[in-house]
Order: sequence, then C-alpha cells, then structure tokens
Amino acid sequence: MKKFILASTVLAVMTLSSCSVSVNGKEVVNGDWNFKETKSETLDIAPEKASKLDIDIEVGKVEIEYGNTKNVDIDIKYTSNGISEEKVSAALENAKVTAEVKGDTLYIKSVEKDFDTRFVNLTADLDIILPSEFSDFVIESDVGDIRLNKLNGSFDITADVGNVKLDSLVGKFKVDADVGNVDCDNLTINGNSEINADVGNIDISLESVDECNLQLVADVGDIDVDTQGLDFEEKSESKDYVGKRKEVLIDNKCNVTLKADVGTVKVTK
Repeated sequence: MKKFILASTVLAVMTLSSCSVSVNGKEVVNGDWNFKETKSETLDIAPEKASKLDIDIEVGKVEIEYGNTKNVDIDIKYTSNGISEEKVSAALENAKVTAEVKGDTLYIKSVEKDFDTRFVNLTADLDIILPSEFSDFVIESDVGDIRLNKLNGSFDITADVGNVKLDSLVGKFKVDADVGNVDCDNLTINGNSEINADVGNIDISLESVDECNLQLVADVGDIDVDTQGLDFEEKSESKDYVGKRKEVLIDNKCNVTLKADVGTVKVTK
C-alpha cells in the first residue's frame, strides 16, 4: 500500500541523516551541517489577465493570501545549509524560483538545482500576496508546509511531505497530503470536495456549507469535523478493529463521508 511505501521512505531518510560519509578523507556526520547561508528575493509580477495560480515547489514553505495590490508580490527566502561553505554557497548561487504568466495562468516553480543533496540542503520559502481576482489554485509541494489564508475559489493541493493549513477559505477543494496533517479552520464549502491524508490527521471546522458532497479519507490518522453550530444528522456508522467509517448530513445540505483505515472519525457541533 502507498502509505507503507511512504512511511518506509521517511524512515530511510531519517536513518540516512544519522550516517557518516567521507569527504576529502575527513569523516562528516550527515545531519550535523555547520554551514548555512540565506538570501532573499522579491518578485513583482503584473498578472495581466491571469486569474489562475499554478505552483510547483520542490522544497520549501508556501504561504498565500489576498492583499490590497494590483500585482502579484512574491517574497522568497532561500536557505542553504551543508557540510562546507563552498558547497553551501554554490547551491545558494544557483537557487532560483521563476514566475511567468501564460494566458490566464501564473506559473511559479522552483528550478532544478545542480548540487549533491548528500552534502547540501536547499529550501525556497514563498510568501505570496495576490489580487482578489485570482480564484483558481493548483499547488504542489514535494517537501514543505502549505498555508492558505482567506482565499476564494477552486483549490487543488498536493503535498508529498508537509502539513496543509487552510484558514477561512471559501470554495471547493481537492487536497492530497501523503505524509502530513490537514488542518482547516472556518471553511466554507460550496462544491463537491475531497480531502485525503495518507499518513496524518484531518481536522476541519466549518463556517457554512452549500449543497455538496464532501469526502474525507485518512489511511493512517484521525478525522475530526467541527460543524461550529451547524446541525447534522448521522446517516450511518461502521467500524472494525482499527478503522471507522461514518456518513452524516450537515445543515441538511452537505453529505459528508468520513473514513479512517487506521484511526478514528468524529463529528461535533
């Protein structure tokens, strides 16, 4: 199963971080990297007619919110750390995030870097301020947290390793978190949505719902839904030794399915 492959991969990375390697005849403990450098960059992008945002980041945090701006403001902080000043500086010098408008979409991506990841770690953290015209979001992160605040629209979010935090969003959602928690506060759901966590918990508090179907699935983790006062009706419930499944109707509008293969499910008012 996918979750066991992911768990094995994380364990392998943790094990690798404690091993030792030989560099120029000197043993260096991989993980005790004493050299670190940072640099910052700001991009000011005219969105032209773009209303869609497509982000593909390898390693780094992504934070997005609306602001009082006509352009897209992107603050980038690059951090490089590793076993030597030379390797750290070389990796940082080649670090780059690009932003380009094509048609109705603004594409933001991190460029492939030519450095040895056994000896250097490089991250690019993004803080993005958008005009309110943006309403379609596709966000992918290999390693790093994703935080979205007070946005409206359609959301397609993929986080391989990292937590997803959604605060006061309005729209329909497709969220896939391989290894990490999904935490949603004051969510307004106005379209069919699904949130999946392979290894991690799903916690949601609702502001309101329209007529829709919402599917919540955790392979290994707990699911907790707080309707914050919205009425709900339990339609069905089943469980086995390690997992649980529940179906509820919230506010007489939204059909919600909660399914945890290894974990618990809970709905509170």
